[in-house]
Amino acid sequence: MRTARFVLALPAGLVIMMATIAAVESLGLRAFPPGETMAAAVELAKTDVEAGRAAMRDALPTVPVGTFVNVLAAWMLGGAAGAFLAGSIAARAHLALGVAVAVLLLVACVTNLALIPHPAWMWPAGIVLPAGTAVTVAAWTRPRGAAALR
Repeated sequence: MRTARFVLALPAGLVIMMATIAAVESLGLRAFPPGETMAAAVELAKTDVEAGRAAMRDALPTVPVGTFVNVLAAWMLGGAAGAFLAGSIAARAHLALGVAVAVLLLVACVTNLALIPHPAWMWPAGIVLPAGTAVTVAAWTRPRGAAALR
């Protein structure tokens, strides 16, 4: 039973992490739309990647700061949710699974930062805060009592 829980914990944590990120970003785009200039650049990137990235870089100053803060919050909440679920499912390996979620989130964040233009402040914040949140939540997700260790 413990092996099955351990094997299922990481995929479940990753699924909830991605779902949380998608949900928070979707809500945030309603509250802080990136603007027509960025929307046009994103559409251009679908047909011409290099021209689209250049247009996104040019449109960056027109995007509200709230849009980027929302993305950062989505990454942090997604990492926290994923680490919590993974740690809760496999109680004995809660920290290892939380670190695994954090590492995979870190890879995703760095990839996103490298492929899509972001303000300079997003690099350190996007590397430290989401992964740090996931590891912190994993550390707090400890087995409670004998029932949690079964």
